[in-house]
Amino acid sequence: VERGRVLKANARLGEMLERRISELLELPIEVHLASPDEYQTILADSRDAFRRGQSFHGAYRFCRADGREFWAEVNG
Repeated sequence: VERGRVLKANARLGEMLERRISELLELPIEVHLASPDEYQTILADSRDAFRRGQSFHGAYRFCRADGREFWAEVNG
């Protein structure tokens, strides 16, 4: 992810979000998260970890194409 967009994605991510790879690359990342607050949380958590020179991980609520929410662990 860079500047709010997915740059690379695999088929598994597409399956989890119920979207084609092309959709993952075209849509803003916040579309895939359950809420604007969730987007701000993951953004702040990842920036904080990267500033410290660490990898980051956590569990966040995502949203499938049909609107169903689910929790997923994210590592970066």
